Amino acid sequence: MLNLYPWDVGTDSGITYTSPDMPTEPKDHIRRITSSFPADPGSPFYDPSGQEMKPLARLHLIRQRLYEKSCSDVTMEDNSEACEVGEWSDWSPCSVSCGSGKRSRQRFYKNENLASLKNCNRELTTRSYCYSGIPCRDGTVGVTSQEKEPEPDETCAVTSWSQWSGCSVSCGKGVKHRFRRLENRRNWKKCMFTQNPLVLKEDDVCIGEEGEECQ
Repeated sequence: MLNLYPWDVGTDSGITYTSPDMPTEPKDHIRRITSSFPADPGSPFYDPSGQEMKPLARLHLIRQRLYEKSCSDVTMEDNSEACEVGEWSDWSPCSVSCGSGKRSRQRFYKNENLASLKNCNRELTTRSYCYSGIPCRDGTVGVTSQEKEPEPDETCAVTSWSQWSGCSVSCGKGVKHRFRRLENRRNWKKCMFTQNPLVLKEDDVCIGEEGEECQ
């Protein structure tokens, strides 16, 4: 809730609403009008007792949704002609036959030599979680140790994963994201122009805060 009070913008010296135009030269500071400012009995808000002025109105705000994003979580992409990329490939099959696993898709620079010279940093690989639709009998999620991404060496060290973003929808199934960055951006080309580039963004399925069933 916000209390709303009148303000004097410092452009007119008239005391009341019906005062003739009296331009203030030079213009004064913008100040909030109170029971003691302007200190003139002719002011409609003046109170010789100095009692706190009541607000003219109250504004009630209701937050509908919260979007959480940090500038440090976002990888800035170069969209210049030298860094043009093709369309994303189809998603790979889910990595598991039961429970939840991972899938990936890729895209490539249209001119890889030029992109390398310009140190382009477009995202070329993205991964997301997937669901086989068949629960595992032993209760496991389906991702095996062989499918885990190998630990990057010191050259390609990365930050910890950011917190998951908010769900993309308020009700029903949506997508949430999380990011990480290379510790040393100078090694971008060495770490990303490989057959198995680092994954800097992950997606996951989420349910909106209003639940799975939308009304």
